[in-house]
Amino acid sequence: MRWLFLVAAVLLANSVASAAAPQLSQLVPQGAQRGTEAEISLRGPRLGIDPLEILWHTPGIEVKSLERVDDNQTKAILVVPETTKPGRYPLRLRTKTGISNVMTLHVGALPEIEEVEPNSDPNAPQEIEFGSVTNGVVKREDIDYFSFEVTAGEVIAVEVDGLRLGRTFFDPVITLYGPDGEQLAKCDDWPLVKQDACLSIVAPADGKYMVELRESAYRGDDNCTYRLHIGNFPRPLAVYPPGGRAGETVAIEWLGDAAGEASQEVKLPDVADNAFAYVPHDERGWAPSPHLLRVVDMPVTGETEPNNKPQEATVGEAPGAFYGRLTEPGERDHFRFSAKKGQVLHLRAHSRRIGSPGDLVLRVLDAEGKNLAGNDDDRGYPDPYIRFQAPEDGDYIAQVEERLRRGDEANIYWLEVKSPVPTVDLVIDEQQRYVAKLLDVPRGNRNGGVFRVGRQDTGGAMAFDWSKLPPGVSVETPELRGDFDRVPFVVSAAEDAPLGQSLAVLSAHRTEDDAPVVANFEQVNWMIRGQNNVDMWNFTGTRPVVAVTEKAPFSIRIEQPKCPLVQRGNKDLKIVAERAEGFEGAILVRMLYNPPGVSSNNSRRVNQKENECLIPITANQNARTGEWPIVVRGEAEVGGKLVTVTPLATLTVAAPYLAMELPRPNTEQGNDVSYPITIEQSTPFEGEAKVELINLPPGVSTEPIMITKDTTEITFELSVADDARPGQHKGQFCRVTVMENGEPVTHSVGYGELRVDKPLPPSTDATASR
Repeated sequence: MRWLFLVAAVLLANSVASAAAPQLSQLVPQGAQRGTEAEISLRGPRLGIDPLEILWHTPGIEVKSLERVDDNQTKAILVVPETTKPGRYPLRLRTKTGISNVMTLHVGALPEIEEVEPNSDPNAPQEIEFGSVTNGVVKREDIDYFSFEVTAGEVIAVEVDGLRLGRTFFDPVITLYGPDGEQLAKCDDWPLVKQDACLSIVAPADGKYMVELRESAYRGDDNCTYRLHIGNFPRPLAVYPPGGRAGETVAIEWLGDAAGEASQEVKLPDVADNAFAYVPHDERGWAPSPHLLRVVDMPVTGETEPNNKPQEATVGEAPGAFYGRLTEPGERDHFRFSAKKGQVLHLRAHSRRIGSPGDLVLRVLDAEGKNLAGNDDDRGYPDPYIRFQAPEDGDYIAQVEERLRRGDEANIYWLEVKSPVPTVDLVIDEQQRYVAKLLDVPRGNRNGGVFRVGRQDTGGAMAFDWSKLPPGVSVETPELRGDFDRVPFVVSAAEDAPLGQSLAVLSAHRTEDDAPVVANFEQVNWMIRGQNNVDMWNFTGTRPVVAVTEKAPFSIRIEQPKCPLVQRGNKDLKIVAERAEGFEGAILVRMLYNPPGVSSNNSRRVNQKENECLIPITANQNARTGEWPIVVRGEAEVGGKLVTVTPLATLTVAAPYLAMELPRPNTEQGNDVSYPITIEQSTPFEGEAKVELINLPPGVSTEPIMITKDTTEITFELSVADDARPGQHKGQFCRVTVMENGEPVTHSVGYGELRVDKPLPPSTDATASR
């Protein structure tokens, strides 16, 4: 029998060991050359347990095969077509039990090689082929050196992917030395490549050149990996204009490339795109990373010099887009547009968002040059935004300048002036801080989250629809109230839903008139955080990730409350767990969110081998009344953390059934006292309710009183002991328990005080007379 028990235990352990989602920690290597097949190792907890598929957030790479190496590693053979643009390609690995976090594979145009140690001596650098990408790592106080042969007049371009690999807070510095050892160029940061670095020069002589790569503060560790591109490829520091109108062909100028000025005809996509990836290329090759162009569906106007004064403003249309450059110190650019009285326009300038070094200040002037509105940074980000309402019919001027009045040919900006469009911004609340919520749904079970909704130029109740879901998956999203900004949703998978995944699509409309509303979904996948958890580098997804996984060994549900939670009241939510045979682990449970004014206990659990527990919830006196959709999250350790949620339930928050006016009597130790209370009832109830007087001082006691819906007055008789605690005792209240549908409706009602004095000592005259 003991042998049979051990076998059963092993089988159960094996069955649940793979139940939790995989975690992607590393790609080795983290890049590949386009036009080749690449072998990539995906490493991290549970990554090798039943790998099924790679989900790409950006198309362009094919998966030829996936092969398990061990429990924590999967080998992928990838086909990178010659047509794949250089840049980063976010991916996730899906297994039978979940989908991983995101990491990025970086595609380049040059052959891939590996760093070979030792290469930390400038007198003995690693010799590499000019025109290659070196994959390496910088350890603590490490400096890597690479040398290569170049002829005079040839362009030397260098770019490093460090921070942008998303591994750790790695700030690389590159320095280029000539054949005689003289420093020719150096770069720490450049806005186009964030805290990575890039440079390009024309080689002054034939000979052997050397690149030095280090961490800016000489820190480093095994996570400080890099991809060092060295070749004669184009590397403009900026492109101009930084966008255009959808469907048009635009001549893009290259700025800051060592080979000199150049331009390229670029066909823009037929639909608007906030971040169209344009990669400069010519006969020398391809840049290692793209410039992000703004593509809009409205008129576009470039600046016409001179436009440094309001009266010289370049004339354009609003709504419309404008662009220009601040090349001279102290330069200001002006654009004129017309607006009607009361017309609302949104003006947003882009500089840092498009890789430009400028820190812009934006103003709106009237036709005479008088300042009407201005902004520097929008919500902590150094690109400005103004919501402007025209005070009268006429012309208005948008003024753009650099905050420190600096000038540079790369100081490029893009300004969009838009009419209001009903829009909602959707974010899924994180259930674990800095961890993006993924919707991996076990067969026959549920997962879910909470949308935080920001409204722009729209109000009222909202409804949300999902499409592009995996087969067998459905989503229930209740109506969002017009006076609230959060709403839960539950994603369910049928028992026979095939294992699969998708990037879902969200849409929205107002329920009042069924008018469509633009739904902008964004999900930040935190990769690197700096000091004070400042976001340094991330991947922002624009579609929710949904995956169907193997069955979970448990499910949970809320036992639907049969009575309301009243303001200044409390109740218990009953959570029921259903367990698969053999699963006995504890299940942590907590509310996904609390309705406004409601709080709940977040540390409850269904204990091992048990099937239910209670979550205490309370409502303050200002809790918002009405019916609220609620969901409870369940988490268990099943070879890692596994999460499911309950079906939606409804919590009714109501006003108190009755109000009470409590007295403030005085008494002495040893003297009993009456405590009369006036009752005002607003919600009739059946039967009797129990009233208890709470928070009496030590030594004072009384008995509960039963009331009915017709009771208007009650009196507690307080028993005051000889040693009752003296003083002014505040904060008495009544706890009223009304039974409704077999459940208690508990109120905390009223406010009172009780003063207990010590008896006065006998008078001296009375003692003498005796």
